[in-house]
Formats: sequence, structure tokens, C-alpha cells
Amino acid sequence: MWITVLGLALAVNFEPMRLGLITVALSRPKPVLQLLAFLTGSFVMSATAGLIVLFVVRPGLVGALQFDRATVHLTLGVFALALSAVFALRAGPRRTTVDATITTSSSPDADFAKNHGPRAVRAVFSRARGLARGSSPWFSGAMGMGIAIPSIDYLALLVLIATTGGAPVTQAGLLFTFITVANAVVAIPLVSFLIAPESTRIRLEALRLWVAARTRRDVALVLAIAGVVLTVLGISGL
Repeated sequence: MWITVLGLALAVNFEPMRLGLITVALSRPKPVLQLLAFLTGSFVMSATAGLIVLFVVRPGLVGALQFDRATVHLTLGVFALALSAVFALRAGPRRTTVDATITTSSSPDADFAKNHGPRAVRAVFSRARGLARGSSPWFSGAMGMGIAIPSIDYLALLVLIATTGGAPVTQAGLLFTFITVANAVVAIPLVSFLIAPESTRIRLEALRLWVAARTRRDVALVLAIAGVVLTVLGISGL
């Protein structure tokens, strides 16, 4: 179980969207403060959602469904293999969410909304630009919370932790281990930036570009490996 949690947590660090937002935080004034705010927002959102699912929702809902660990492993494995097949069939260069966001923000519709839209819309755009360009850590904190909004794979992990049958302390330990390792890509640059700020920014940007350059076949291969491992674990546990 600990190996599964650590493996999934390490994979989270290479999400293109996460790396892109960290790069944005680094480019703002007071980058150390921005990274700290980003890390805090991400940690608080992930921990809050995880604790609610494990210790508030689970006893009344998830626990009633009587999941067992083998079934969850098998379900996740089949899902990963299916997703791998989809990526393999659509192989080719992929665009990151960050790129798509940038493209969308500079589209004619966005420009029209900023220049000719209702006063309320223009005010929202103006306020957003001010927050993005300013030095307030609230914007970076909001980015951290946004990137940590529970996804399908995170909820599946919580179900997996809930089916371990371990004590609440063990389940909380698994949860916080996942969150800590998953935020290593933020914590490590935070420490490194205090020592060598410019080289840290360059290396993080290079890492983001490397991840963004991966093809769908690369993603399909990783998903296929994870799917096979989870499927084998599920079948062996039945």
C-alpha cells in the first residue's frame, strides 16, 4: 500500500499544469513568498478534502459500499489500461493545459470581452490582471488550491486508503505521506530558490518544457505499466 501511495504521489509532481503554475509563481515578485503560498494552498485543499472523504463521508457512504482492496486495484488497473489505449490510438504531440489556457486567454473572444464587454466583465479582467501581476501571495495561494481540487484519481486513491482496514492513524499517515510527496516539486524549489534563485528558475522551466514535449505514446506507456501492475495486484488479491 505504501509503495502504491508513493508511486502515485511521485507521478503527481510531473503534471504539466502543476509545473506551469509553479513557473508562474516563480516569475512573480517575492517568489519565495509566492511558492510558500502555493504550497500552503495546495496542502490545505488536499488535506481538507482527504480528511473529509476518509473520516466524514466514508463511514456513512464509502464504507456502506463494502469495497475491498483487490476490487479497487483491479478497477484502477482496467481504467488505466483503457486510458492508455485511448492515448496510444491518438498518439502525437500533446498540448498542455497551460498552453491551452494561454491560447484561450489571448483569443479574440477574450480580447473582445476585455475591450467591449459589460463593465462588470471588464472589471473582473482588470482585477485578475492586477492580482496576477502584483506581489500579493493570495493569487499564488488560489493557484495552489485550484491545482489541488480533488480529481478522479485522487478520489480513487482515497477509496483505496479507506479499504486498507488500517487504524485511523495509519490512514491519516498514508494521506499525509501522499500529500507531502506530491508537493515535493514545490517544496524542493522553495528550498533551492533560497540558495540559488536564478538556476532554480531555469531548471524548473526546463523540466516543465521536457514534460510538455512528451508525446501521447509516452503517456500511454506509463499508464499501461501502472495498469498492468494494478491489475496484477487486483487479480492476486481476489
